[in-house]
Amino acid sequence: MPANNLATGLTVVLAGAYAAYHNQPFPDAWVKPLYQQMEGLLLQDSRLHQRSTVGKAADYQVMVGAGMAMMLTQAELQKAPDAKALQQLRDTGADALRTLFKADPQQVEFTRSGLACARACRSCARRGSCCQASQSARCSLNCAACPPLYGARPVAEKPSTRRQCAAERLAGSQ
Repeated sequence: MPANNLATGLTVVLAGAYAAYHNQPFPDAWVKPLYQQMEGLLLQDSRLHQRSTVGKAADYQVMVGAGMAMMLTQAELQKAPDAKALQQLRDTGADALRTLFKADPQQVEFTRSGLACARACRSCARRGSCCQASQSARCSLNCAACPPLYGARPVAEKPSTRRQCAAERLAGSQ
């Protein structure tokens, strides 16, 4: 992952929040797909180009610092468990996920494919990835086995009839 890159910063803070909330390290195999997903989302956000270089650098530093602090604290608490400190760390991770996604942390799910929504597909009730950032950064709320929710029309044409997925909420909060 490149240094001084907002997608890197997002990946680090998300990995840290995961580690803090779940009290386990973020799996190495999940880093690259998450980074690529965040990079795709950020490249599609027109507001990013309006931000100053200084502002982007500050955001990067804050995200990396917060993410690393959560990951390091989680690693230390694995070595020397402390119930009160573990609960505080879990609360910190939950707060970070709530802030970034404007959703309950239990709805935020990470996999080896990147960020996924924990809620079920509207068509078949299977759980799975609904964020296809590498293609469109839109949430279909359908699993790969089901037809698209709105056929060939862009999902954005019907904003009142769909919910944002976690990746869209993250991109919208930037």
